Amino acid sequence: MNLQQLRTQLSETRYTLVIVLVMLVMLYIGFQLAQLSFDYLSRQLAISQNTAANLAAENQRLVTTSNELSAQLEIAKLANEALDERIRDGLERERALKEQVTFYQNVVAPELSEQGFSADGVQITAAASEGYYTLSMVLIQQTRVKGTINGRLNLVISGSQNGQPASINLNRQDVGNDGQMDYSFRYFQTMDIVFTLPADFVPERLQISTDIRQFRRVRGSYSRTLDINITDNGEIELQ
Repeated sequence: MNLQQLRTQLSETRYTLVIVLVMLVMLYIGFQLAQLSFDYLSRQLAISQNTAANLAAENQRLVTTSNELSAQLEIAKLANEALDERIRDGLERERALKEQVTFYQNVVAPELSEQGFSADGVQITAAASEGYYTLSMVLIQQTRVKGTINGRLNLVISGSQNGQPASINLNRQDVGNDGQMDYSFRYFQTMDIVFTLPADFVPERLQISTDIRQFRRVRGSYSRTLDINITDNGEIELQ
């Protein structure tokens, strides 16, 4: 039955009432559907807001934890740097004390060193001119010897040059004062020897040797070999 048939069977008033009733029913159904949709969206919004609040709280907790860990890491780094500095200072003091002990031991108890003669405090430092170096040391003899001893140092630096083993005899260099390898003393004598090395030469060892003379006679010999280590800062260390 369509609306035209319904209208012919009903009076004008009844027809209007039916139309109004149908519209009310449709309006009610639409309202209920809208209410259900509103309730559903409200629940979803509440869940989303709760989730967002939980995530915000978790993020804040993680940020706080990260800041605390960063602070602890910085404190640990500072403590580690301070500890490293103390260790370096301790090692440096130990090295200086060992050098002092060795020096005074050779002076007071020279019988502990070979022939009562030793070369101590050996150091190599770069000179002001590029490629030039200064070799410093202290020569010591035993106190019970009353006469002056003399001789000439033989200095050889071995290493590599252009990837091949090589050695440089410092006695063959004419650098600095004449006779800088010669020594003559009674108790001790400081030596400062200037020498040069090729730019492509990598030093590895320093060999010190000499024949010890007294009253024009050879009374003994001395030999010592030191390893050369070049630090990251370009400084030369002898071991």
